[in-house]
Amino acid sequence: MKNFRIAAGGISAIVAIVVLIALLTGDDASLGGGEAPPPEPPPPETTAPATEAPVPTDTPTTDSTGTPPTSTETPDPFATPTPIVGVPVTISRAVASGSAPNVTGAGGETITYGPELAIDGRNDTAWCVPGPGLGEFITVKFNQPVSVTRIEILPGYDKIDGYTGQDRFEENRKITDVTYGLRGAVYGDHFSGNLRRLNPLNLPEATSTKFIKIEPQATTEPTRPSGDYTCISEIAVEGAG
Repeated sequence: MKNFRIAAGGISAIVAIVVLIALLTGDDASLGGGEAPPPEPPPPETTAPATEAPVPTDTPTTDSTGTPPTSTETPDPFATPTPIVGVPVTISRAVASGSAPNVTGAGGETITYGPELAIDGRNDTAWCVPGPGLGEFITVKFNQPVSVTRIEILPGYDKIDGYTGQDRFEENRKITDVTYGLRGAVYGDHFSGNLRRLNPLNLPEATSTKFIKIEPQATTEPTRPSGDYTCISEIAVEGAG
């Protein structure tokens, strides 16, 4: 019996040693056994895909049928109508009720005032009559009927004397009111502002005619006695092309 107790004590000592070794090395099953598993990686971050802003285009918006919308803008009934664009018309000749008498210029030249000088394309020549020109007229004629769209006149003597430097336009009378007739109709007009230019007559509509008759109705006063003349330097006519 003594030897058995010794053997049992030896076995207990061996068991104790094994347990101690297990505790030191971590091999005991009750502590999880072996190395701990590595931690799981965090889930990958997700990013919403970027959306691009729409790019404007010049393509008109269409409706469900694919047809571009039509404009609903209403035309302005009070807008100024586009004037008729005409082309210069050749005047074949001019006649008048009368003309101022010829004079001798400062350089010894003879100066005339016949109606043909109102259609010669020069501003420094003119058809002139003495005084205010009431009851006088000038008529321009065409070789064949012309659809007249515009009439212009330069209502004074647009000349500066080359010898004396005198301004005949400022000295003489300048027409401010006229009547003009064509195709049996007679119209009136008034000029104001800058008279030293071709002033248009307000022809209401294109009119077919072979002549135009122009009559002075009112003028400015002359600035000196020698300028008591009523003149038209130039007449221009446009017709439908």
